[in-house]
Amino acid sequence: MSGKLAKNVLAYTLLTDGIPIVYQGQEQHLSGNGTPYNREALWPTSYNTSATLYTFTQTLNQIRTQAISSSTNYTTYNNYVTYQDLHTLAMRKGYNGSQIITVLSNLGVFGSNYTLSLSTSETGYTAGMGVTELLSCTNTTINTSSTLEVSMGQGLPKVFYPTQLLAGSGMCGTIKTVPTTSGFITPGGSSPSSPSSPSRTPLGKATSTATPTWYHIFAATLAVFILQYLLS
Repeated sequence: MSGKLAKNVLAYTLLTDGIPIVYQGQEQHLSGNGTPYNREALWPTSYNTSATLYTFTQTLNQIRTQAISSSTNYTTYNNYVTYQDLHTLAMRKGYNGSQIITVLSNLGVFGSNYTLSLSTSETGYTAGMGVTELLSCTNTTINTSSTLEVSMGQGLPKVFYPTQLLAGSGMCGTIKTVPTTSGFITPGGSSPSSPSSPSRTPLGKATSTATPTWYHIFAATLAVFILQYLLS
């Protein structure tokens, strides 16, 4: 399988429904195939974290993570195909305003350049809406006909997402924010001020003004009975 077809397979695997299942070594473009090649050793690859499909898988996983964190019901939306022809398939996952549109190709190395027009009924995007193609970090605006013009080429997949939801993700040039217990901080920035610590009474000098509860009264009464029994 060519690297371009492999990218389409990974895009479908990570951006469709359910928990993605990836073959060990798929990120290194191991051949898989049948027994015994489907148990191919990984160590000859030197666990290359710069391999094309390794970094591509990282990007797809980051896209999926961002979609889940930006929409509480993203995972419950059933992915479905909105467009298909002999060589192209478009699918949608996510409710209006937070949906991912993934466009896949089976052309591989034979893929030529062409433009695919997807209507609002196929994407859910509306006129004037800003979207970003996340694999090339290309911004585009849905035209006045509410059509998404997809520039296909080289047999590569395309993944579109609302631009405004990229804020804080660290993707496509945005600054990544780091969640804290009291808010968000940006790398190199200062975290929000923490609430002042409560004053502490030195050990052994704690005082209490709370009214004794029934439990304390019961415990004290029981202690008196035990003491009287021991002294009798």
